[in-house]
Amino acid sequence: PDALSSVCSELAISKNKRINLLFGAGGNRDKGKRKLMGKIAQQYANKIYLTSDNPRDENPEEIIDMIIEGITDIDKVTIETDRAEAIKLAVNDLSNDEILLIQNYLRDLFDNEDISIRKEQDIPPSASLYVFSESIGSIQKDDDPDEEDISYSLTIPIDIPISDSQGLESNIQSMSKKKKIIISDRGSIEDSKEVSILNSQNEEEFLGVIFRDNDASCTFSVSILDFDL
Repeated sequence: PDALSSVCSELAISKNKRINLLFGAGGNRDKGKRKLMGKIAQQYANKIYLTSDNPRDENPEEIIDMIIEGITDIDKVTIETDRAEAIKLAVNDLSNDEILLIQNYLRDLFDNEDISIRKEQDIPPSASLYVFSESIGSIQKDDDPDEEDISYSLTIPIDIPISDSQGLESNIQSMSKKKKIIISDRGSIEDSKEVSILNSQNEEEFLGVIFRDNDASCTFSVSILDFDL
C-alpha cells in the first residue's frame, strides 16, 4: 500500500491528468492490506480496474472482494479477472486527459511491491518502469513478425562498466528485496553477462542479459511474456 500511495501521489502532482489505476493483489500474503489498497485507489483514481495478480492458490475473485471492501464509490470500479482483458478495457477507456497506471507481475518477479508500470503511449506501445517515484527503465513491444506470441522487453540503463560484476550485481539487487540476484559470464553474446534470480525453491531462474554499451555503461535487458500494454 505504501508503494501504491507513493506512486499515485507523485503522479497526481507531476501530471496534469486524471489517474486510471489497474491493479490486483498477490495471493497468500498481506491479506490485511487489501482493503487499504482499495482505499488508496479510491482516493487517487478516476477509474479503477481490478484484476488477477498472481493469486497463487487463492480465489482471484475473493482477493478482489477484499480490495473492494475499501472502496465506497463502486461506480469507479471495473472488475475483470483476466489480466489481458482488463488491460484492453483500461486502454480502450482511456481518454486524452487521463493516464493509465498499471501495477504488474514484475513486483512478484523481483519480490518488490515498490515496482509499478506507467503506460506512456499506445503506438507503438511503451511504458516506464518505476521503483517508488523513480523511473529506472522502459518497456517496449518487441516487433518480430515471425513470433506469434506478444512479448515485451524491459531495458534498464546502468552506469557501471560490464567488467564490474560486483557493482552490477549490487545495482540489480537493489530492485529485489528478498530474492538473490546472480550474475555470471555465461552470456552467449560477446561483451554480455547472464543474470539469474533465486526462486522460492532456491533454484536459479534465468532473468535477463546485461549488454555492454561502452567502457563506462551497459544495459540490463529482460524479456516479458504473458503481458500486454
